[in-house]
Amino acid sequence: VWQSGPGFEDVGWHELFDNDYPLLDASVLDEAAAAGFPLASRWIRTPELDKPRQIRRAIRDVGFVNDEGWHDLDWLLRKRGAKIRGCKKLNAAACRELRPAPAIASEVDAFVTEHFREPTIGVHIRRGADAMKGPYRADFATSTDDAFEQAIRKSIAAHSDARFFLATDCEATHDRFMAQFGDRIVSRPKPYVETEFLGPIGEVTHAACDLFLLSRTTRIIGNSGSTFSKQAARVGGIEMVRAEEV
Repeated sequence: VWQSGPGFEDVGWHELFDNDYPLLDASVLDEAAAAGFPLASRWIRTPELDKPRQIRRAIRDVGFVNDEGWHDLDWLLRKRGAKIRGCKKLNAAACRELRPAPAIASEVDAFVTEHFREPTIGVHIRRGADAMKGPYRADFATSTDDAFEQAIRKSIAAHSDARFFLATDCEATHDRFMAQFGDRIVSRPKPYVETEFLGPIGEVTHAACDLFLLSRTTRIIGNSGSTFSKQAARVGGIEMVRAEEV
């Protein structure tokens, strides 16, 4: 597990999660470079590795240090026509093992006991500036408010007693859906912070609570382009479907 970088809330791993994983910092990259291992962020992009078979052989024979996020590395390799066999399964297994820190677990359990009824469907709507104003905006933009509304109404048509847990980083979006669906939707109280692309993120503790609450739902209606929806589904071992404009 990498320690948090600049721009994140000053919260340690063990304040969020109860898994006793080794914590790494930038010195690992320096040690790897000194040992001759290339960094994935630069090495996989080199023109010398121009065929998927060459990339896979080089990974097997040389090795590399992944200084990218898992999602970025997977995307980068697939864009080159290659993939690392088994890593996706390993990532999914690691997510299933993720446990909240005691304080977060207590808050999540209390919220579920008070508000969740069967079936409670998770709804994750991503609207932060790094999503909607950054270079990956097109990936997020297909999950419009209308697409989420249609997905919620479709779920209600299938289960007349369905309830929903809403997790979003946008106060206006929160207010819109609470007004539209009333008592059917519950949401955990939290501050909403305006963010800029590549700017400080903060509020990581609230995000962790939302992640584990989403994982306790029956299934998740998620945001296109967001790994948060997908990770929550992996933690809970539940289905995630994207709300997308057709």
